[in-house]
Amino acid sequence: MTKAEIRNQGTFFLYEEIAKDIRDKIYQEQLIDGYRLPSEMELCRQFKASRPTVRRAIDELKKEGLIEVLHGKGTYVKKTKRKDIRILDFSGFTDGMAQEDSQFTKVILAKNVRISSDEEMKIFRSNKKFKILELVRGVYENEKPFSVDYAYFPLSLYPNIDKKIFDDTSTYQLIREVYKAKFAKAHKSIEFLSQCSDINVLNFLTGGSRIPLISVKKQIENNAAKIIHYSHFYLLPSLLKFSIDIDIKS
Repeated sequence: MTKAEIRNQGTFFLYEEIAKDIRDKIYQEQLIDGYRLPSEMELCRQFKASRPTVRRAIDELKKEGLIEVLHGKGTYVKKTKRKDIRILDFSGFTDGMAQEDSQFTKVILAKNVRISSDEEMKIFRSNKKFKILELVRGVYENEKPFSVDYAYFPLSLYPNIDKKIFDDTSTYQLIREVYKAKFAKAHKSIEFLSQCSDINVLNFLTGGSRIPLISVKKQIENNAAKIIHYSHFYLLPSLLKFSIDIDIKS
């Protein structure tokens, strides 16, 4: 890559700008499923870039699952069956995403019992430190990386919970059935991250590539307005769609 192909915008390279331009057009549906992208030479002329730079951009988009290269035919926007995330569903992460043609599996990436941070004290509305389990799991959909899920459990509410959680344990089911947690009110926030600073998340989902991700934070409280659950997970946007189901009569 030549110096001319490094833009003076932080640490962004031209291949990242090319990938972003194509990615944005796909997300905005300017480029639809099955659309044939211009040839490498045409992209080189369009972006004033070398072929290795264009190929690097194409490789990044392939990793994200946005395009596919059919040898002898060209490069196409990939037809992807996106998983439906129901915005108003507050059940367990994969519990609420069951797909007839999909199999979700989880693997524990980290399981640490430690003293809460200042941020976690704010989240759980505590004025003093407390012991907390931080559980980090990677989620695969049909053996391909799908998301990374961070979940937090105060040990005062869930004693010895760290010994009850394994790779595919439904923590939602566990805290309701074993610890008799009662859910009364919930808040979910969804954010599109143009950049994610969590290296562990990027390594699991993209092999270290810097690509946009979806961030979902979920907070649940009981009848006493006490926060009893908090989770934060990251997902690949190319695999998702969001929906809201509302009972109009109610």
